Amino acid sequence: MSDIDASSLISSPLGQHLPQDRTSSFSFHPKEDASLPRNSSSLSDALLETPTDLICPITLQVFKDPVLTSSGQVYERHAITSHVEKNHNDPVTRLPLRLDQLTPVYVLRVRAAEYRESAAAACIEAACSAECVNPVQYVRRAVEIADGLTIPGLSPECVQYVKTHPSNACDVQVMEVFAQGLVSAGWKVKAAAVYGTLLTQAGLDKAQQCDHLRACLACWTQLPWEVDDTAMRQLEEFVEGQIVLRWSQIIDLVEASFGSTTAVALCEHLLFPGNSGVARKAAALEARLREVTLKYVQLQLRSLGDAQEALDRRLTAVEAASQDTSDARENPGRDRRFFVRRPHWMNRRAFASAALTVATVAGAGSHPVLKLLSMFPLLYLIPSNGDN
Repeated sequence: MSDIDASSLISSPLGQHLPQDRTSSFSFHPKEDASLPRNSSSLSDALLETPTDLICPITLQVFKDPVLTSSGQVYERHAITSHVEKNHNDPVTRLPLRLDQLTPVYVLRVRAAEYRESAAAACIEAACSAECVNPVQYVRRAVEIADGLTIPGLSPECVQYVKTHPSNACDVQVMEVFAQGLVSAGWKVKAAAVYGTLLTQAGLDKAQQCDHLRACLACWTQLPWEVDDTAMRQLEEFVEGQIVLRWSQIIDLVEASFGSTTAVALCEHLLFPGNSGVARKAAALEARLREVTLKYVQLQLRSLGDAQEALDRRLTAVEAASQDTSDARENPGRDRRFFVRRPHWMNRRAFASAALTVATVAGAGSHPVLKLLSMFPLLYLIPSNGDN
């Protein structure tokens, strides 16, 4: 870009008067241009590298608002403006440069914007592909080149998370936020592919695997927290299409996520496929049937054991309740309060007042009658059978 003729770029915002030898460098259709190869492997490689003529030599980023200097150099406007204000020269040629000598390059701006949009969309497609080896790098690349643009499937939450978490240690969380954005955009098939990729990642604990499995199945069914026939068929296709997880592991994850009843239903779906459209080889089918049959028997035996334990606990509780009832009948006074039954005339207020008066006047006399009268007030401290 350093040898571009300034007069050929400023005559029109759309660049109609560009010389013929420059037209190929400013195509308005980058998808049809050689910058994005059509085969998938070359396309994936090209997505991670920006064409050199679209990169600002100062920022090393894709152009957003390119401007041309009097010496024929092209820079990002904010970068060259900041440089000229401090140094008053061209950073490449070192020639004197003023801000009024900067001219917008409209055609390059259009091409750069189209490249950013198409490349970001292609990165999202690559990240959602089941054949993608390292999808997180395409998510990060999409965020990098789509800065300031609205790209379908790339949620603001994902963009913000990627920018604030550049470490590779956050790659799993980046893909989770990315998948949530796909679900919000209504792209559940792509989201299920992302969750499936996460499910096969190494180093995840069982809790994380269960979370990814639930999220994956939620993309395949209309009923949340349920696994219907459609979800089972999709899960069957997913497991048959990868080599990381075995059916025994998948069934264990389904049991941990949805319970033994759903795991048994999945086993029955696999053992009696009916009209399943998943094509399999005879040897693979036989191996799968042996593995699933073993898990099915284990689940049924475990279910019987759980039912037996529940029945034993119920019988034990019934026997304990019956024993308590028998003890209560044999010892009706057990655990009751101790009551002293006083004659009804002793409960009258007049008698109580007289007894207290006599006891107070008599004091601690030695006569037995006086001692007896002094004890009468203590009887009122003991609750009677009718007292509250």
